[in-house]
Amino acid sequence: MLIRRLAKARRLDEIWLACSINPADDPLAEFVDGLGVPVFRGDEVDALKRFSECAAAAAAKVVVRITGDCPLIDGDVVDEVVAAFHEGDADYASNGTERSFPDGLDVEVFTLESLDRANAEVNNDFLREHVTPYINGRCADTFPVGKYKCQPVTHAANFSHLRWTLDTANEIGEKFRR
Repeated sequence: MLIRRLAKARRLDEIWLACSINPADDPLAEFVDGLGVPVFRGDEVDALKRFSECAAAAAAKVVVRITGDCPLIDGDVVDEVVAAFHEGDADYASNGTERSFPDGLDVEVFTLESLDRANAEVNNDFLREHVTPYINGRCADTFPVGKYKCQPVTHAANFSHLRWTLDTANEIGEKFRR
């Protein structure tokens, strides 16, 4: 479903799956490969390294990151964030840094140069697992961040109270405990 929805975006040149080498990901990798979508397999925990290596394998200059827990992604929203990235001459653009879209429509766009620099500079396990906090500065109160030109993308109305994301039972329980 996610790949079908991403295929509706007009500003994407290619769609790649970046999953882990963990055998648990074998069925997903085989299924996506069967759809004709390139699959890159890398480190399970070091997602920053995996994304950097995947981008290199794809010969990408710009990376659009959509996570697997956003199966209801909208191609028009993807196109909007990609357009804002290019128009803003940014290193990074996202509709998730200043929330106004529903959680689950998250789109991140960044340069390969930014990704590779983060991959070279970051040595914190949390930052390596979560790929972009070093670039977007969202965890600046807790972790070191790099210096990047970031472009927030917001919706005219605030729908940030809506959740269109795929959660596990633990994540749902954690949200209710807060």
